[in-house]
Amino acid sequence: YQVQGGSSTELQRLEITNAHLVDTIQSLEDQLKNLVDGSDSETFDVLKRRERELRDKLLTAEKDNLHLQLEVDSLNAGVPRLRNRVTELERYVDVLKTELGAGSRRGSASTTGRSGKSVAELERVVAAMKRGVEKLQSENESL
Repeated sequence: YQVQGGSSTELQRLEITNAHLVDTIQSLEDQLKNLVDGSDSETFDVLKRRERELRDKLLTAEKDNLHLQLEVDSLNAGVPRLRNRVTELERYVDVLKTELGAGSRRGSASTTGRSGKSVAELERVVAAMKRGVEKLQSENESL
């Protein structure tokens, strides 16, 4: 093998480096053979068992991660639905307030609107609707 344009000292340096690397490779191969063949077989078995345990833990962690990601996606998908529901309930409360106000102006003390329900009943419905809206809003904010 001839190095073009190189000096003989450079070639000698490369040959020495190559010989050193060959010795290092041989030493590492001998160490590996000892691990597999016997004198350090216990260490090798321990390392294999530890590797298997770590792979199992990794698989479990990946499974848990996937499960949690699916749960997050599911919760994120529910947020717009809850917001729409809150909006619907708020509109319903506004309509009930309007009917309640219109019934009061007509001078009817005991009943109001087309429903024929009393003012007290409608006020209870409005209060229940407000509680429902507040509950949905707090759930929505926690998401």
